[in-house]
Amino acid sequence: MEFTDFSVAPIRKDDVYGGFRVRFIARYGSIATPLSIDITTGDMITPGPVQMEWRALLDDSVSFVLPCYNLETILAEKVETILRRLEFNTRPRDFYDVFALCRRYTPDMQIFNKALRLTAQHRGSEQPIQDFRAGLERIAASADILKRWQSYAREYPYARDITLAETLQVITRLMESFPDRA
Repeated sequence: MEFTDFSVAPIRKDDVYGGFRVRFIARYGSIATPLSIDITTGDMITPGPVQMEWRALLDDSVSFVLPCYNLETILAEKVETILRRLEFNTRPRDFYDVFALCRRYTPDMQIFNKALRLTAQHRGSEQPIQDFRAGLERIAASADILKRWQSYAREYPYARDITLAETLQVITRLMESFPDRA
């Protein structure tokens, strides 16, 4: 295995801590696969990173452990982004990710609530979280968001049978347990 063509670029430029996206090509014989890894610093991971073991694809005897976000922090960051950006959100994948993660896994709601509160405090977005119902109504009424979602669903077959309304229902269910809402 050979890794080539490395590039590093900043991500999340609007965040105080941001991070970097490392892009590279993994080559194995005649196979060349582009990959990217996002490296962030300063995020509030609640209660803390989880250690995940990863196995090499081509050699099962090779493994490594990396600190990773837990499910609840991933959901908190995506929900916070959706509620902060409202109808100006240009990332339909966030809606899909929340829907898919909640369909596959059961988040610990106590940890999710704490992660969402800390994420909102860190990003200065407590008000959109408290006013989540009005925010979700604005998103649901947005023709632009609907167009972006429909385009995303056409492009990615895994999202084809999911409606924007279904993703918003999942977010609503998550938020209904949030104790700091209005």
